Amino acid sequence: MLGVELVEVLKTQLECCSDSELAKKVGLTPGRISQIRAKRQRLEARYVGDFLGRAFAAGKESAFRSAIRPVVEFFPVEVANIRQNGRNMPFDPNGDGGRALATRLRSPHGLYAFYNSQAEIIYFGKAVKQSLYAEMINVFNRNIPHLQVYSVKHPWGRFASRNNGELRRIKSRPVKLSTVAAYFSAYDIEPYLISALEALFIRLVPNDIINVRIEKKDMKAFVEPEI
Repeated sequence: MLGVELVEVLKTQLECCSDSELAKKVGLTPGRISQIRAKRQRLEARYVGDFLGRAFAAGKESAFRSAIRPVVEFFPVEVANIRQNGRNMPFDPNGDGGRALATRLRSPHGLYAFYNSQAEIIYFGKAVKQSLYAEMINVFNRNIPHLQVYSVKHPWGRFASRNNGELRRIKSRPVKLSTVAAYFSAYDIEPYLISALEALFIRLVPNDIINVRIEKKDMKAFVEPEI
């Protein structure tokens, strides 16, 4: 194989438009790529193998660097007055900045988290089949059985006195995220990493608030520890 053939094959396989882009992906300088291209004699198999090994390692590193892309972090929740299909929204998708954020969340899949006012995670989840936007809106309006607060249940959420002056009971009840969430974060993640990263995070922070589905098939992504 000639040097020019090797360069062109790699550019095609790595989807590079220029030699400089190829150099960046394989961890070499543009000058070194030019030297390889200019070689007139056929390259030895050992040379080609070494070059491909470097290209593979650099390409893998580049892929992992770009596999996790933060969309938004600790964005303050402000329950919007508008409703879509009768659901509360964690932000106004038609407001200043909200339209751009909604657009950014509608395409990717990945991981997201909701926090309380103390910046503690109260729900952590993944969006695989649905977009981050759709999944987060659904969870935001869902009663979370393991997320409970003490409250007094008034009719339609409004105060109404009883004839006998009896106080209504204070009781621990499951609540929707929309009533307690104060911030949220979202990350656009390559599909092959979503479930494994979710499972890893839940193992690192194994409390009953984050997610009750801690260990299932996704944990097969990890080898059982020796100790």
